[in-house]
Amino acid sequence: MKINYSGILGAILLFSPCVVLAENIVLDPSENILEFQGKIIESSCAVDLANHDFTVTLDKIGTNQFSVAGAKAAPVDFTIDLGMCTSPTRNNISVLFQGDEDPQNTQILAVRQQRDSAKGLGLAIYDMQNNLIPINRPYRFFTTNSRVFENTEKFVVRYKSTSLNVLPGRVNAEAKLLFIYQ
Repeated sequence: MKINYSGILGAILLFSPCVVLAENIVLDPSENILEFQGKIIESSCAVDLANHDFTVTLDKIGTNQFSVAGAKAAPVDFTIDLGMCTSPTRNNISVLFQGDEDPQNTQILAVRQQRDSAKGLGLAIYDMQNNLIPINRPYRFFTTNSRVFENTEKFVVRYKSTSLNVLPGRVNAEAKLLFIYQ
């Protein structure tokens, strides 16, 4: 019996494109990746910045309200909603109001110097127990509430004179709000 190698070779060449095509139908595993992304953290609060209006409007007051350096105007309340967080987490959070310190009193926020800005005063931020929260220093939240809600922290801001001579003008200042998890 004589084997026709040319016929076998022809058959192989005839069917080899089918084998190549079959390999092309199989998808590359590196192109079929379903990626999931997430992160597990110890605990945090879900601060929803979209629900905050971070412009605190202060009252117009006369310069005669500041008869001595260190005089304070009436308080203006503002709140920060910490969203959903547990008491243990909240007790390990500090807030930091980061901004330009007043050159005469580095614990309060400086008024942005503009052509028409007021002079001789800054903005002092306090907690609801009237404790001054120094600018650029962490303030730690405390709560005895073990529930997962009611996480609104209240603060007060006041004009505070830094000299005997307060000059009228605009009072604009900015502070970044940072949360520090201990």
